[in-house]
Amino acid sequence: MPRFSAARAPVMVCLALAPLTGVAMPAPGMAQVREVDRGVLLISRGPRLIGREEFVVRRGRGSGTMAGFTVASTAWYPPDRPQRSLTSVVEFGTDSLPTAIRVEASNGDLKRVLISIGPRRLTVRLATANGESAREHPVREPHVIVDDSILATHTLPPTPRSLPLRTMTMSGTRGPLAEIIERGWEPTPIGGTTRELKRFTIQMGDAVRHLWYDAEGRLWKVADPARNTVAVRQLDEPDAR
Repeated sequence: MPRFSAARAPVMVCLALAPLTGVAMPAPGMAQVREVDRGVLLISRGPRLIGREEFVVRRGRGSGTMAGFTVASTAWYPPDRPQRSLTSVVEFGTDSLPTAIRVEASNGDLKRVLISIGPRRLTVRLATANGESAREHPVREPHVIVDDSILATHTLPPTPRSLPLRTMTMSGTRGPLAEIIERGWEPTPIGGTTRELKRFTIQMGDAVRHLWYDAEGRLWKVADPARNTVAVRQLDEPDAR
């Protein structure tokens, strides 16, 4: 379970195929949830800044329960003159595993994806200007999101698991099996400073993704060595203390 700081003002969140409006996500009449973290990830490939993702983590889910968490984010690529934007809302259970996903992606044309992950079946619905489609997959293992463009799905500290998990992207594409490994605390460079952070790895065969969290369970860094990509929490936002 993540150890977040004290909750702030309550807000509302829903998960449906309606237009997204950014990370605030107000929706009257849905389950009341509490904000527990907020931040910005600056995404770089080598020395070049390629993206920016703003995120909010809230306790509770739009399905009407206060158990679990909801993560809402908006990412822009590149950050200064965006050619592509992605806005998402992801619901997680108390085990930090995803249960429902909604994404809107735009690079001139709008695409919406709605994913429902049940104990036996995963359903992916896609809506574009050309129409809608749906597909289903049997669920044999729990799923973990490993996406190249939306990284705020890692804002909840993972639970180490020796049993395999099935990787999937935010568009519903399923990938190889993975294992989550806790590596322990280590000094970690963040924006010219060094912080003592706990590192986890998502091991996917020969590929790996590294995640770093502080003692309160807040995400500070994501590294994908194969893609030469690193996302670091912005230091000058109010909660980066």
